[in-house]
Amino acid sequence: MGFIKEIVYCVTLLGVQSGGLRFWAKAIVAFLGSVLLIATLALAGLLREDNEYGLRDKLDRFLRSQNKDPARWPYAYLMSVPRFLWWERSVVSFWYLYSPSQELDAVIMEINNSFDEKRNVIFQLKPESDKTLAEIDDSEREPIYLDKKKSVMSLPSMSSARFYKGVFEKRIFASPFERVEGSISTRFIDPLHISLHKPTVSIAKVASTGLAGESRMVTSISCKEPPIDPVNVTTAHLAKRIFLWTFPSTLTTPRIIYQALKFQYVQGVMHMMDRPTIQPGSVARHPTSIERRIEPFWRAFLSRCVESFPEPLELTYIPSTSISNDHVYFKSPASGMRLPGTVKYLTVEVVDPGFYARIINYPHIWEGISCEQEQKRSYADDTSSPLVVSDIQLLHTLVFSFQKKMAPIPVESGLTLTNILAWCRGSRSQMDSFVLSSTAPFLHPRYTDEYGYFNLGNYRTSISLLLNHSISPYRSCIPYIPRVLLYNQRYTMDVSFEVYRGSPSGQIISDTTTRILGPNEVYIEITHSGICGFLKSTQVLGHEGVGIIRRLGSNVTKVKVGDRVGFGYVRKVCGACDNCGIGWDQYCRSARNYGVCDFDVGTFSHGTVWDASCVFPIPDGYLSEDAAPLICAGAMVWNCLSHFGVWSTNRVGIMGVGGLGHLAIKLAAEMGCQVVFLSRSSDKKEDTLQYGAEEFLDHIDRFSFRPLKHLLLCGSHLGDLGL
Repeated sequence: MGFIKEIVYCVTLLGVQSGGLRFWAKAIVAFLGSVLLIATLALAGLLREDNEYGLRDKLDRFLRSQNKDPARWPYAYLMSVPRFLWWERSVVSFWYLYSPSQELDAVIMEINNSFDEKRNVIFQLKPESDKTLAEIDDSEREPIYLDKKKSVMSLPSMSSARFYKGVFEKRIFASPFERVEGSISTRFIDPLHISLHKPTVSIAKVASTGLAGESRMVTSISCKEPPIDPVNVTTAHLAKRIFLWTFPSTLTTPRIIYQALKFQYVQGVMHMMDRPTIQPGSVARHPTSIERRIEPFWRAFLSRCVESFPEPLELTYIPSTSISNDHVYFKSPASGMRLPGTVKYLTVEVVDPGFYARIINYPHIWEGISCEQEQKRSYADDTSSPLVVSDIQLLHTLVFSFQKKMAPIPVESGLTLTNILAWCRGSRSQMDSFVLSSTAPFLHPRYTDEYGYFNLGNYRTSISLLLNHSISPYRSCIPYIPRVLLYNQRYTMDVSFEVYRGSPSGQIISDTTTRILGPNEVYIEITHSGICGFLKSTQVLGHEGVGIIRRLGSNVTKVKVGDRVGFGYVRKVCGACDNCGIGWDQYCRSARNYGVCDFDVGTFSHGTVWDASCVFPIPDGYLSEDAAPLICAGAMVWNCLSHFGVWSTNRVGIMGVGGLGHLAIKLAAEMGCQVVFLSRSSDKKEDTLQYGAEEFLDHIDRFSFRPLKHLLLCGSHLGDLGL
């Protein structure tokens, strides 16, 4: 994680300043404190699934998602609540943002409710004129060095006022006693000024205001004692503070429950409301495994709808923020030939991750969409809905246009996958028909894992369990029926293999990688590998390899043990997006590519674990050393030639005769193209003509030069050829 180095340095600094027995006592206490701090920082993730980033990176990612420039606030201070003994209850975290002049300028409130939902709100602060600003001692404005070598400096802030105020609209169900309406008024002091911390002064004051301007609920945070410096504090004091800082957090939830029941049933002054669906812009609860698995199929459905739409259309799909923070854009084929003002725009946002698990249970997809996009009209929030659509009529036209072309799965008798799914949910589902007829077969187990599945070809055993439970909180939309879940028996295995990593110095380092072989993965014993431009990185080298399959995952059927296969820079594809659906899985929108993720596997090693969808059998009689370069350089060149419609007799220009260029010449020549090689010198003329080029030009005469249909740039830069 990005903040580990900072924590290790702080722990070391706390101990090294002492010595002997005192050093070890302080180091142990500091270690316990750092563990709590690490847990706290891990919780402080403004966006879901970003715990691998440091605090600065987390902050910058969030600011960019809000169309804010991180350079506007180069300094920040985080105030949060720690996790203790796996117990956490952080109602709100404050990110204080400081301008380049070191003045408090804005605040991010990371609001968490009791339903695992959150909303991050950034708002500007305005200084409030106050004559007591003179209480701030000028000595507090001087930089403080934390070590004797003066390598770590604590930089003070430069406040122009004692209090700062801000207002933002309330868009989250933060309290069961408060409706989602009105606004939140805040007042802060700069937390970096010690002299302002007094028992009678609120560090932060947050007031909930109704639509009529009345105050409903006021929260005040104060500091009873002066802040302490963890560098200079004694061991006993540090241990005491860690205990007082953490242990009370375990009692927060019981105390909240007690006070809520007291307000509701004893005093009768406030009444709890049912939880509504969150508003767009909030972060939903963590998704279940079923919801994660179904989301790509809903994405694929939208993609196919747009792909088959005859009119110019651009659709923006916003997944549930608890699953992905990316926006996905789809364009219909007609949008490429659009005229100004003729393109239609549509936005579909899934707010509640439970939508994915519910949509597959509706007999008709449009019935589910229509029900899910309706406002639920709860008392706490009468405007929220699980699905937000910018133009419901346009979406209706889009969906029905595709469904007319989607052939239904024929009704069959017997123990077929379609019949099993229909039996499990009590009726047939149109989403089942789409998935089983329009997506790759190897993805069907991922879809049917909600109920399990029978694989009669491999004679896998299954057991059944009868459950009277509905997954939907909206029981008016989905029939409440007994469900039969089929759980498939699976097994996993660990594989370890020697790998070779790069290093900043360029030296190759031997290491060992251990991986669990997934159900759709294969373990390959590598025999041949290439290296491509990553020697000075710390990842495992190589992304063009050939090897022998030694082990199979439980779901793998397309290859077998002993097969010789090649594999390249694409390690895994989703098989459900628009590109995968039309055969362009090398452009998969969710691909796991070499150099971007999975840094512990590559081809420059004795073995690796790869997804079975991205390995390709090598024909007998083809040498492995010849096949390996085709997996990267060859595939890249072929993608260009095929994607842009290069045909035989086309006049194709090629620049560069390295790993890509020499294969481009050979492939284009084999396709029957007239290959023209362009160069700045005649040094490579003999090689290029031998590879299959018909013409070699090291200088171009504009008057006699015959036009090219295609030009492939396979070198590092474009030379001056007089073009």
